[in-house]
Amino acid sequence: MLFIILAAREKTADSFYRLRGDFFQNSNRPEKALYWYNRVRNDNRNVNLLLNMAGCYSQLSDYTNLIKTYRIICSSTNDADLLETLVWLEKETGDFDFGIPNVKKLISKKPDSWLYKQMLIAMMIDSDMTNQLAKTVLEFENNAPESASNCFQIAEMWLQIDNISNAVHKYERCVEKNASNDVWRYSLAFAQIENKQIARALTNLLMLVTVNENNDELFRTIGYVYNSLGNDDKAIEYYRRAIRLNQQNYNALNNLAYILLLQNKNIGEAYELAQSAVQLRQKSFTVDTLAYSYYKLGKYKTALRYLKKAEKLLKQEGGEPDPEMEYHIGIVQVKLGEVDEAVNKINAALSKDHNLEELLKKEPFYHEIKSRIIIK
Repeated sequence: MLFIILAAREKTADSFYRLRGDFFQNSNRPEKALYWYNRVRNDNRNVNLLLNMAGCYSQLSDYTNLIKTYRIICSSTNDADLLETLVWLEKETGDFDFGIPNVKKLISKKPDSWLYKQMLIAMMIDSDMTNQLAKTVLEFENNAPESASNCFQIAEMWLQIDNISNAVHKYERCVEKNASNDVWRYSLAFAQIENKQIARALTNLLMLVTVNENNDELFRTIGYVYNSLGNDDKAIEYYRRAIRLNQQNYNALNNLAYILLLQNKNIGEAYELAQSAVQLRQKSFTVDTLAYSYYKLGKYKTALRYLKKAEKLLKQEGGEPDPEMEYHIGIVQVKLGEVDEAVNKINAALSKDHNLEELLKKEPFYHEIKSRIIIK
């Protein structure tokens, strides 16, 4: 009899503790709420109670206890949505030892969910499981019916793990199955550009023009492809079309400026375009182009100042040393009389990109430094 009375009292107390906890949680006082929730004794694995506690830990950004609570919840329920929340938390905190097995559980619960498969691939990349990536994507590919939408999802995964050739193949299958899907054709074209299939990319991009006449990014990309193929006139045409549609397109402004500078034509216009690009977005490549325009205008000290700024931005962006930027620094240093430093910079640039030699040969001072130039 005494046991029954004590149990009833504990149950009453637990109800009171939960009510107090709910009151403080609703009052946005998570610390107080947790104090009362943690006093619950008999029903402390109740899912609703634990979810309330998880909400408090989330408010407090206490991810250790938040994840711990969700693991307790998921151990007592088969709810895929709750497990998904846990997986996202494990992904965000880099807890891949638990996260990867848990996302695999999600895939087993919902085998048609590409979201969960993408989560798995992302976690494997973040945890440096690179040797298993291709095998995992191939398993997904072999187990999925070859519908157009499935082909697209697989293509995106191949692209995600930097297997460009396989991505191109699957994007091609998408387009074969649904030639009217502009997004898939655009994705195919970008993958082809990455895979150095420039002419094929151009064919696909031009097919998109008639139904995307107001897409400035499409025209900018076509300009880039024509430039890659050495057709500067067509590149200039499409960059201008992109700018007419969107004067804020800093990539188109920058790229058009650079082509004009390389052609040594319309230097004043090129300077204005480069300046507009920098005003819109200060990136290492836009500042580099502006510096090159100052070089072409004969303002060598200003050019060097901007090149130093471009170098600093490149480091901040986490980029590798850029041979064109090194080349620009070198030719500016020649004009400033810093010949030894200039030769070192130019040789460093040429060792990374031999094509820059053709540009160097067009400089009036080339014969003065020719004997010191080394092509490796």
